[in-house]
Amino acid sequence: MRILMRASQTPFDNFNPLNTVVYNKLWSNIGNLLFPFSLYRNILSEDVSIDIYSKAPPNPADADFINENYDVLMIPLANAFRSTFAYQLQKWTELIKKVKIPCVVAGVGSQCDLDFSPQSRFDFDDTVKEFCSAVASKSACIGVRGELTYAYLERLGFKSVTRIIGCPSMYLFGSELPTQRSKAYGTELKISINSKNGDTNEIKRFLFNDANDYMYIPQENTDLALLYCGLPKDTNENSVFPLNLNNKTFFNDRSMFCINVPSWLKLLRSADLSIGTRIHGNIAAILAGTPAYIIATDSRVLELARYHNIPYITPKEFDFSKSISEIYEETDFTSIYKGHKERYENFVDFLYVNGIRTVEQPNAFFDSKINAIDHHGPVRNILKVSDVEAAKRLNGYYSHLQKKIDTQNKTISELKKEKQSLEAKLKNPIV
Repeated sequence: MRILMRASQTPFDNFNPLNTVVYNKLWSNIGNLLFPFSLYRNILSEDVSIDIYSKAPPNPADADFINENYDVLMIPLANAFRSTFAYQLQKWTELIKKVKIPCVVAGVGSQCDLDFSPQSRFDFDDTVKEFCSAVASKSACIGVRGELTYAYLERLGFKSVTRIIGCPSMYLFGSELPTQRSKAYGTELKISINSKNGDTNEIKRFLFNDANDYMYIPQENTDLALLYCGLPKDTNENSVFPLNLNNKTFFNDRSMFCINVPSWLKLLRSADLSIGTRIHGNIAAILAGTPAYIIATDSRVLELARYHNIPYITPKEFDFSKSISEIYEETDFTSIYKGHKERYENFVDFLYVNGIRTVEQPNAFFDSKINAIDHHGPVRNILKVSDVEAAKRLNGYYSHLQKKIDTQNKTISELKKEKQSLEAKLKNPIV
């Protein structure tokens, strides 16, 4: 079987930090690597080949090539039902309508506030309807992340072709999940935190608390640019959230950025607890055997935490006077195991009815290929590396910017010449 999968890179790519940041190999967030990584491990075998389709947005003109060279088009999506993704969704709809092979959508979800109601109307409703209609005509069912997205598609008329499967990333190890490690008795709690700039100041102050032995693992490409070469996201010196190198998190060397899944999981194994507002930051911790606690700030995070039984709380319910140590002691982190096997079997059946067979886990074929790669490790912030390394980073990054400027100037020059030619034709029309 030949599968074409939507992804920014394969699990076997090993881009260096410079190429990762300048070419946006994470598609803006390392969480975008986790669910394709899991799908590869569940599907890839000696009899199944998987290529990636990394155009964003997709090009509907590629349909003929896809039809000729592949048996299945697999489209892993995250929070795709949102206003800012509507254009990409429209392009996917155009492409899906043109392809003649099965199109499998795995793990798509809506992004709404916590007060989401199935009766809520959104400006992207029609775009989602057209997309789901196209997918339904090319697949047995659409795999969604949780009950909120299911209710949303039910309102749009797609109940009969919608199935809740959660996030494919949770099935990296098949029907099993790693044993969650416990903190050694009497030792200080080592915490991995994750957060977004859009989080409330109350959440940020709680997480970025100097009283805690924390490590901050950011996920966005703009964060990588900040750590790698000091490019600020904002110049606000008083922000609790790390927006520039003036922040205490960087001065205290409390932040690392991972550019591939294996190094991400390895780093998270050094923590006793992961806590924060990012769903894939906490799922990655679970897959690393580290207990995770989610502060659910929107519907996309909430429905996945509920479906996979990941310990969570909403900001309205949260007692910010508690310490992270108290939360750690009070929480049952074994809840994730309840129903996991059944959820995995449901996921396997979802793929099966869509014509895709999974591989028995562990997948030795996949693992041997991954283990043969010397993956780039976490990126340390530029303040804490040697002068030689810092100079190398800055030279590489700004050389790229200069090339980009030169290319843009060349394009501008060519467009000016074209404009002058067209103006001359207008002045002297051929009679």
